[in-house]
Amino acid sequence: MVSIPMSRDKLLVRLENIGDLLDKSAKTHTVDLKLLMENLWTAANWYNMDLKKMDFKITEMSMTANMELKEMLKRKIHWKTKDDSENRFPKSSISYSDDHKNVSLEPQRIRTFFVEFKDAAENQSIF
Repeated sequence: MVSIPMSRDKLLVRLENIGDLLDKSAKTHTVDLKLLMENLWTAANWYNMDLKKMDFKITEMSMTANMELKEMLKRKIHWKTKDDSENRFPKSSISYSDDHKNVSLEPQRIRTFFVEFKDAAENQSIF
């Protein structure tokens, strides 16, 4: 995991599985991104008991993090070729849902998320 602070209470998180796609023993890993963000928040704010009530919004981004993944998938060009019916490459089994409790990472997969922390009581930015 790589986390990059973008601004106050905003974080860019990159999850990577560097396993070899052609290795038969390579596994698809699952990450509970919600739990990971809760633990990160707790570790960073252990000294301030007033900030324990926290909420956050997670948005999956394109790999370059310049647009939301949903928007990128809408804009993606689907080329038609002669051999479209042939299954030469394995299909991805990853689902892109808004529930970030089980984020799947196949071998050679990178997924990028934008996380915005908010005060749960007021639902505003914390800082």
